[in-house]
Amino acid sequence: MYDFKTMYPTIPLQDLKGRVGNLIREVFQKRNAIVRDGQNHQCQWWLQLSKSQAIWVGGANRKPNSRWVQTFDADRICSFLDKLVDSTFITLGKVVLWQRIGIPMGTNCAPFLANLYCFSYELAFLRSLVRSQNARQKGSREHTLIRRMHDASRYIDDLLTVNFPEFEEVMYRARGEVDPQGTTGGPLTGIYPNTFSNGGTEQQGLVLERVQPESTSAEKIVGEVDYLDVTIQRDTHGWHCDLYDKRDAMPSQSGGSRVPNIHTALSEACKYGIVHSQMHRFSRRLRRLPLFCKATGKLLAHMIIHGYDRCKLWLRVKRFSARGIPRDPARRRRMFNRIRQYQEDTLAQHHHKQ
Repeated sequence: MYDFKTMYPTIPLQDLKGRVGNLIREVFQKRNAIVRDGQNHQCQWWLQLSKSQAIWVGGANRKPNSRWVQTFDADRICSFLDKLVDSTFITLGKVVLWQRIGIPMGTNCAPFLANLYCFSYELAFLRSLVRSQNARQKGSREHTLIRRMHDASRYIDDLLTVNFPEFEEVMYRARGEVDPQGTTGGPLTGIYPNTFSNGGTEQQGLVLERVQPESTSAEKIVGEVDYLDVTIQRDTHGWHCDLYDKRDAMPSQSGGSRVPNIHTALSEACKYGIVHSQMHRFSRRLRRLPLFCKATGKLLAHMIIHGYDRCKLWLRVKRFSARGIPRDPARRRRMFNRIRQYQEDTLAQHHHKQ
């Protein structure tokens, strides 16, 4: 498990605009070259945005821009991106500061820009491996790295590697190395740049820090790791996930309410609908039924503690159905009994602390 120590404040704006812009243009180019319209004719495609949806439309079906509908080609999206990146200002008292380096924070698209920016480097590295002569030769370094990249996952600045012992060898590309153009050039030496060149001076690049196991540990493989909202574990029965929440490790936040106040003006369907939405999340994350029951029981206990009606909660629990959840009446009764047991145990622990 790795974390980017430097990302948002260090990315050069020109590099950000260039790499994300190239991705946008490539998407439109491939769409125009491959996808045909309803009459099987090649055409220019536009991205049409309205308040309710975003769809691809052919040139003949393009609507004029209005208050309700906007159409975009690659150049227009890139111009919007340039305007956003170059026009980020921060007010500090009577002083107005112009951000000249780093991703603009506070905008809705900041996480997506960070994701796309890192993806551009990962894509360039993977393409350089695929285009190498030994890519299809089993056992070769290139073939092994391609398979290893398939088992890696990243969300913004959190990066998870599964069965990838060579990752730290290819974590950084050589200083000054650029993406290969076309189908020429050999494999890149690494994925991310650890230095940026800015006006002849070198600045810190995308620096990764190993957080699990810690960078000071000699171990490179652990039995469990916390990634996003789950703890990925491995035991004698194989891989599985349990829920993870950073707030549980913070004493100041572990006892706070995580549901809307029961006396708020929100509708009852909205407040009690949390049960169904969270149970759907549990069913997707937790493939083992005991862990699902434990998470659901703790959720119900938490809501009961904060004033929610026990009968209304259980009415929604018994209506819940999802993939992997027992439908046989006898098995469902056993599942409900197990959920109720976890609920009562959590309530008893809470009253004991009080």
